Amino acid sequence: MTQNDGTGGIETRTSSGTVTNPGNDLRRESSVQEQSEEASGQDSLVRKIVGAKRQGTSMWEITVAECSEEKGQLYYRGKKYVPEDPELQLRLIKEHHDVP
Repeated sequence: MTQNDGTGGIETRTSSGTVTNPGNDLRRESSVQEQSEEASGQDSLVRKIVGAKRQGTSMWEITVAECSEEKGQLYYRGKKYVPEDPELQLRLIKEHHDVP
């Protein structure tokens, strides 16, 4: 059986005892916004596009004129770009497609 242990960690109870999941102990889960901002800073394509946008140069990969930047986030044709971060991408899919 799995349950919250009251400290933010998750406990898994078995017939032989209790095993605490150390991956969840007392860590504050970052918001999607925070995770996205961090991933954007590490995504080389985001850095290239933002740099080209700021310098007024073009790129062959994308039409820079159709990109915008707001609060550290890249948008293409008004849609938010999701950085290359498998953990963030999976989180977004789960949050928007899983049934609560």
